[in-house]
Amino acid sequence: MDLGLLSRALSRFSNIKRSFSNPADFIELVVFAGILATLGFAIFSWSLVFTCCGPHGVLVTSVISLLACYLFISHSLKSQGSRPLTRIVVGALNATAAIAIYEIIDGAAYLKLVDVYYAIYELPFLSGLFPGDSPIALLAGLGMVALLLLSGYEFMHANKWILIDIGIIALIFYLWISFGYPQFYRPGPGQQTGYLMNLVAKFPVQMFPATLYLEGKVQRRTPKNSIQ
Repeated sequence: MDLGLLSRALSRFSNIKRSFSNPADFIELVVFAGILATLGFAIFSWSLVFTCCGPHGVLVTSVISLLACYLFISHSLKSQGSRPLTRIVVGALNATAAIAIYEIIDGAAYLKLVDVYYAIYELPFLSGLFPGDSPIALLAGLGMVALLLLSGYEFMHANKWILIDIGIIALIFYLWISFGYPQFYRPGPGQQTGYLMNLVAKFPVQMFPATLYLEGKVQRRTPKNSIQ
């Protein structure tokens, strides 16, 4: 019997068991599996309709980008020595903020207050709190998004990826607006362009919170049984 092979198998089993015992690691595995499952669904459905556009294509891109946002943040916090609960909470709050960030930019592209307001109003915890189009709701929504993003401020780091992502977002929306800002839900000659621009814009916008945590300082923990 190959003892080396058995040792490697036991080591892998131990790693898997450790992941299931740590809720943050377990959720990362589930999220990663969700990304793969969504990609599999997308490939299968797109192969049937021969197009990556349409509501299903936009939804798939949103789901993948939000899951990836959570995964990147959780893994980055892990490398910085963060506690499991902190990884879960900060990752979830920032992924929630990512939804609002896209809607805010999308509404701001119209340069209409009501669009920005309704974009923020889509956040579940604001629903019903402020009736009508009160400016208070707009300010409360912006403040809520800021609080969500700053939930992990102690783990954030200024890095080149923030500027790169902002540059990509600015370029995408500049081109989109120059095309007349067409939308996939508005029938017309630019509807197909609206599909494509939605697909292209979703990932860099909703991944923005993750860039705030990249290139963090890795903290290596000393084993308890190590000899000093």
